[in-house]
Amino acid sequence: MSYNPGVSTGQLNVSHSSAITNNFTINGATINANKCWHPAASDTNPCVTASYTSNGIAEIGSIQLQGRPDADQWVTSFTLKYTLDGLVWKDYNNGTPIPTGLNDRNTPQTITLSPPLRAQSVTLYPSTFNGARTLRWEINFKPIPRQTITNFEFGLFSTRDGNYPKLYDGSNGDKRYEIPVKFATGFIRPPIVTSNLQNINMSKTGQSFKYSFIAHDITEDGFTMLIRTWDECQLEEISFHWLAFELSQ
Repeated sequence: MSYNPGVSTGQLNVSHSSAITNNFTINGATINANKCWHPAASDTNPCVTASYTSNGIAEIGSIQLQGRPDADQWVTSFTLKYTLDGLVWKDYNNGTPIPTGLNDRNTPQTITLSPPLRAQSVTLYPSTFNGARTLRWEINFKPIPRQTITNFEFGLFSTRDGNYPKLYDGSNGDKRYEIPVKFATGFIRPPIVTSNLQNINMSKTGQSFKYSFIAHDITEDGFTMLIRTWDECQLEEISFHWLAFELSQ
């Protein structure tokens, strides 16, 4: 998906720390507009913020900036802060000022963010300027939807529970063990299944342990854990946690 304008289209909500008058708010201060943002003279740390309030976060590919339309005033560098959750704010580019490339009031410049910035909200702080900290702007972004878990089940499986014989046959080579797991309530569609090892008991005559365990044959009702060992490794006992979940479409 390509990056598209977010400020002028209203897909990003904008706010400011202050405005010198009601004619100089950030609302409507977009590229080639007949107005601009101008902070109050008493504002010691002026800034403008863009926020993505739909489901998910925004990936920002570039920022466009332009000066004041009726005076020789523009921002020459800025810093960015961003947040993913609205609580913890971080510096972009380690807080190093980013040059705008602006040299006059009307020629816009595009500042590409590399790497792109993923955020719920981003705040721009003018660092240096010509005449005054005034700007018109645009943020080019694409939405990154957040998925939510709609259903889940989890469990612990162990061959120690007595339902399975000792997983050791004394042979060498590629050995496979299939362990069926049944869900308690089931899912609407085959879920995502993850697992992590809790305990393993193996013996060997070689120099390394070789094993893998992979969930496969996943259905709405359950899955099969495929356990493999190689060469001289002998698997005697294994326990693992598993988690199955569905995501919103």
